[in-house]
Amino acid sequence: MNNTPSNYYSLRQLEWTLGFKRDVLQDMARQAGKYYRPYDEKQVKKNGKVKIRHIDNPLRKLKFIQKRILKRVLSEHMKQLPDGMVGGVPGKSIIDNAKPHINQEMVVTIDLKNCFPNTKASNIFLVWRDIVGYGTRQANLLTQLTTFRTILPQGAPTSSALCNLVLLSLYKEIQTYADKNGLNLSTNYVDDFTLSGRANVVRPAIRFVIKRIQHYGFAVRRIKVVVMPAHKNQKTTGLLLNKKVNVARKRIEETRNKIFAIKKRATGITEKEQRSIEGDILFVKKVSKEKAEKLKKLVNEVLPTNLIPEFETSKPERWSCRHHK
Repeated sequence: MNNTPSNYYSLRQLEWTLGFKRDVLQDMARQAGKYYRPYDEKQVKKNGKVKIRHIDNPLRKLKFIQKRILKRVLSEHMKQLPDGMVGGVPGKSIIDNAKPHINQEMVVTIDLKNCFPNTKASNIFLVWRDIVGYGTRQANLLTQLTTFRTILPQGAPTSSALCNLVLLSLYKEIQTYADKNGLNLSTNYVDDFTLSGRANVVRPAIRFVIKRIQHYGFAVRRIKVVVMPAHKNQKTTGLLLNKKVNVARKRIEETRNKIFAIKKRATGITEKEQRSIEGDILFVKKVSKEKAEKLKKLVNEVLPTNLIPEFETSKPERWSCRHHK
């Protein structure tokens, strides 16, 4: 009689896939909470209010394992997501999120409230077992390695991909409704839904989408349900949609103001400010290289150092969106 556990090969396969022996993985999983250094990050919003963003920062060793889990296990499942799910998916960007909604009678964006904290370890376990296909023992191990204090951690490399897979059933339900009613649907940054189409179809769809979101245990920020008819600026993830995908003028002005504010202060530029400006310009470049070049030129004229590296022109770039919230 063979007394080898039925899931022995799967555990051995997981060792081989991640490049760590099982005792190392099991020890890390048991003590995963020790491998995080949480902190709160202050963000000043456009209206001057301060928002506190909580980060569950995994330490180097755990983050290394999580990156391997993302690259060697989850990446293939990201490629199989529906076309409209673009957030955190390699090779897809905010432009892919925006294109279905160009020149529509009405656009609506719906934001899930506290999506990561409301994604529980039990949800992640079901992803590992039912979607990825591991046995119970391996699913438990991977759940411990990718969650913190029983929730999905903000800041872990695996979190956006896992959240996509948690929301996959919800997305498919909404997509079925959208297809039947002639609506366009996409998601970006994992937890933002964008709907568009004829106004008489979009308006009743809002209630349906919110009810399905709540059915899956998530909540919606009512203030973040934004209804945009065609006679107003229609935006999603910072991009204008009315006639073509474009960067909002306000976004350009905010970056310009940031640059001049640093110059006026005359105390030098911090590393954080430098990264912020570089990020702003790279965001603009996704849509308009010409506008990005103008901002880059302004930086190099106004500030004392060349912050922004030369843009590559020899080959096209593939942009993937990240979770910035």
